[in-house]
Amino acid sequence: MRILHIATVCAVMITSGIVYGLWIDRWSPSPEPRAAAARLADLPMAIGEWQGETLPFEEGPRGTVGCLARRYRNQVSGATVSVLLVCGRPGPVSVHTPDVCYSGAGYDPTAPPTRYTMPRGSVAGPAEFWTADLQEVGAAVPARLRIYWGWSATGSWTAPDNPRLAFARFPALYKLYVLRDGTGGSGRQDADPCTAFLPRLLAELDQCLFPPA
Repeated sequence: MRILHIATVCAVMITSGIVYGLWIDRWSPSPEPRAAAARLADLPMAIGEWQGETLPFEEGPRGTVGCLARRYRNQVSGATVSVLLVCGRPGPVSVHTPDVCYSGAGYDPTAPPTRYTMPRGSVAGPAEFWTADLQEVGAAVPARLRIYWGWSATGSWTAPDNPRLAFARFPALYKLYVLRDGTGGSGRQDADPCTAFLPRLLAELDQCLFPPA
């Protein structure tokens, strides 16, 4: 019985390792993530009254095959928001959420993340994101950030409780961050430049990332 138990455990571990290796393209690159990542360059610099500029961004985790980092400024109000869009295999892209990543950079969430649902009647379709406010730790005048993030594999942006499980069956996945500096700003979402920018951004992403077949 002990030998049977050990053999069963070994079989499970080997199978799990093979599945995980295929999931992250450990042995051979899958064409779908690279094709999806190539579409990132199609996002225009000008989105309505928002004008973008490219930001530097370090290489993402293993399995991330493309990324786009920009700052968009509203030419009328002067408000700015930052956008980070990454693409790759669902395993690596579904993890590393900003409430965890920014904690390692000296920011702590001021409250647990909540869901933000796009209002009806926006120029983009229905969408849902996680959102969180973060505050710099240990600073005399702490910087504050408000971040929205979500995922999409089909054109619908969602904020599942377990994105790794929710998107495991897809060949490629996008993750979107939209954030602003909240220092001195209003805490109301209806006055948040991110919520003003998101509908226009998603309408453009729908066109360039998910073109009709």
